[in-house]
Amino acid sequence: MGGSDLYVVVAYDVVADGRRQRLRKRLKRYLTPVQKSVLEGPIHPKQLATITRVVQEEIQPAVDDVRVYLLCPACAQSTILLGRARPVPQEHDPILA
Repeated sequence: MGGSDLYVVVAYDVVADGRRQRLRKRLKRYLTPVQKSVLEGPIHPKQLATITRVVQEEIQPAVDDVRVYLLCPACAQSTILLGRARPVPQEHDPILA
């Protein structure tokens, strides 16, 4: 996985369109969209705190649901892709905020 130590999958169910769009836009700085409400990719450990902070800043905890899954490198490599699913590039260069 190169210089990344973690592989992360973020799945979200955000009620309001504006919050959902802002969250997706901000998460795309670090992860690759793979489905409408799912992003994933390799990250450096310090980026996990940033991703968590971004989520907390954008959601309303009483109505929104976000799940962050941490996968070991071997687990990420063994993902089964079906249909139009394509592998995520192993290195995702985050856009500096």
